[in-house]
Amino acid sequence: RNILVKKVFPRLRIEAEKRGVMFSYVDLRWGVVPNASPTEIIEICLSEIENCTPFFLGLIGYNYGTIIPAISNYEIDCIDKKHRGFKELIEKEMRYTELEMRYYPLINRIGVNNYIYIKEHPSIKTFLYFIILFIKRISLKLFFNYPSITDLKNYIKACYIGNITPYPANTTFNKSKTFEDIIYKDFIQHIEQNFHIEK
Repeated sequence: RNILVKKVFPRLRIEAEKRGVMFSYVDLRWGVVPNASPTEIIEICLSEIENCTPFFLGLIGYNYGTIIPAISNYEIDCIDKKHRGFKELIEKEMRYTELEMRYYPLINRIGVNNYIYIKEHPSIKTFLYFIILFIKRISLKLFFNYPSITDLKNYIKACYIGNITPYPANTTFNKSKTFEDIIYKDFIQHIEQNFHIEK
């Protein structure tokens, strides 16, 4: 997020403004108050995904986020009425990140402007972070769930709806600089193809 906000987005905003286009971004964790209920968090995130369609940028690293607490069948039905397809996605011990990644293709099945970036190997900083958590007797599984996050990465790489992948731009990276360059290249290409500089 820091690389996006501090380095990539300012450069893209300048290029967009040259073409008379307003560039803005939405973080799915903004506006979620600390005491929000699971259903409130889900509805906020799914609504923002819908509002930003057909654009979606997903990052998958190793800090896999929070498990969605159990919600009742009634709550699931209520959310599904507003966000079609939710009911078929929600699973036991699913995390918010995975729900968001899997929900987007339901509302934009052809995957236009859908960018997913996958970090293949954790950094030394990440390893040290989890070692500290382990030493403090915090459940390592809660934060570093290898099977779940590996499953999500494999799902995104192999997912097809019919003969079309909803994740056409799934790209792997290892270093921060590589990540910055890849994202800028992808998005500047999109801007240049779809918006011309005003004369």
